[in-house]
Amino acid sequence: RLVFDYIEYDDYDRDIKPFILGIHTGVYPSTVVGSRIVRARIDVGVAAGDSGLPNYNFQKETLLDVSCEFGRVSPEYEGRNYTYAYIAAHSSKAASTSTLWDVLGKVNVINGDCQLYTLGKEQVPSEPIFVPRADAGSEHDGYLLCLVYDGLRNITCLHVLDARELRDRGHVDGKPEEVPEKARVARIRLPNRLPVTFHRIWVPADQRA
Repeated sequence: RLVFDYIEYDDYDRDIKPFILGIHTGVYPSTVVGSRIVRARIDVGVAAGDSGLPNYNFQKETLLDVSCEFGRVSPEYEGRNYTYAYIAAHSSKAASTSTLWDVLGKVNVINGDCQLYTLGKEQVPSEPIFVPRADAGSEHDGYLLCLVYDGLRNITCLHVLDARELRDRGHVDGKPEEVPEKARVARIRLPNRLPVTFHRIWVPADQRA
C-alpha cells in the first residue's frame, strides 16, 4: 500500500495554473483558491483482465479543508510517518478570493488541528522550509525559513521562526494569531525584491558540493 499526502485543487487550470505560469512571466493572479490537504491510499493488486495492467484501488480523504499551498515537513520525516506539516495559506474564505496566501500554518495531520499565523498586514509568504536543529530532540525541533514579500514596503525579507514555539492546537475557522515574539528568531531584508516564489530547499554547509 502506498500512502501519500498532497495539495488537491478543484480545478487545476483555473485555480493554480495561472500562478505557475506567473513564475515564468512575472504576471501573477490576484489569488489562488480551491485547495486542501488530502491523504491518498493506493492498494496495488494483481493484474486485471487481458490488459495485464495492475488493478489499483485508490482512496482519499481530506486532512485539512483550508485553502493552502506549499505543504512541507521535516526532511528527516520525508517518506515516513509524520505529525507536523507547514503551509502557506489563506486566513479566511474571503481572503482566498482576494489575495495570495497571507498566513503560515502549522498542521497536525494526526488529529487535524491547525493553527494559522499572520506575519502582518500585506505580508505574502512563499513556501516555508523546515530546517531541523543539529541536535533535534523531536520532529518539530527546528526552524522555519520563509521568504515573505512585504506589500507595504515593496521589499522581500527572509523570516526565521522557531517551529517549537508555533503551536498546532487551533481551528482553521478561528482568527489567525500573530506569530509569537519568542518564535521570531530573525528577519533579514534581502538586497533585492523578490516576487512570491515557488519551491526551494535547504542544504547544510557540510553537504554542499
